[in-house]
Amino acid sequence: MTTTASVDVARASPFDDLASAKRRTNAKFLAGPVATARARLAALRRDLVVNGGLDVDDAREALTKATLDCATPRDSLKAYSNARDVCTLSILTRSVTKGPAARNADDSQESMAVYDALERTKDSFGMVEAAVERAFESGAEEKEKLDAAFVDADAALYDFARALAACFRFDDRSLDALREDVPGAFVEPER
Repeated sequence: MTTTASVDVARASPFDDLASAKRRTNAKFLAGPVATARARLAALRRDLVVNGGLDVDDAREALTKATLDCATPRDSLKAYSNARDVCTLSILTRSVTKGPAARNADDSQESMAVYDALERTKDSFGMVEAAVERAFESGAEEKEKLDAAFVDADAALYDFARALAACFRFDDRSLDALREDVPGAFVEPER
């Protein structure tokens, strides 16, 4: 005879619980840099578009920090970047496709989506970098283009965060918990 208690015990394995907890922790760890990049880009956007309070060198440095070395790497990483990819988002992408955070086949829908989102994000960072340079060269007429580049970069980061999360194949409850734990990565961007 099977009791309700024995059915619950059969469904809940301590190894399954441990693996699920580890996946949630890994996902939070990987979403953190995306939230950081979005927050830094928003601050830089305010400083450049709204306040206009940075000089070109400060803007370049802030952009490097905001893009997590995915646009132009910091001086300390430039030599290393010739041999290895130092872009934090690329490292996150490898972590959810090759492991250790999650493993996905190279040809899986999740892997292809996260690599596509990574390329779009890097492209958008390049557009912001170019718009920042033009804004300092050309002045006020470039502010609209600069603002649009920031909006696109934020949307690309949001899409990247969603693609990363999809690699974990969470159920709705776990995905909602991730969004609550790292809201900065998953707040709907203005488009």
